[in-house]
Amino acid sequence: TPTSTMEVAGTLALPIRVVVSNVTLTENDITIIMKQKNLTISLPVASTCPGRLYMFKNISSGNNKTNIEYICNKGMLMDKLSRNKIVWLQSDGQDWQQINIQH
Repeated sequence: TPTSTMEVAGTLALPIRVVVSNVTLTENDITIIMKQKNLTISLPVASTCPGRLYMFKNISSGNNKTNIEYICNKGMLMDKLSRNKIVWLQSDGQDWQQINIQH
């Protein structure tokens, strides 16, 4: 008996792609691996996709930027995806919220 809205009883495959140039994210993206510095990652407006989740892993030698500010886990507005970090952003229907903890 499911205890949640979604329950998976096996493996799960989700979209993942490596980017080396500026990219606009769509409903077909989930995980983005950034291998090039100084990229711009264009997010949709948060109100157009409540609940949507994007995961970013920046393995480039520098920071990358989003076209839309997000609220980091400390409550501040950010638009950078720092190098050597993983950031999960989810739309709350109004803003993009960072939902993972960074150390």
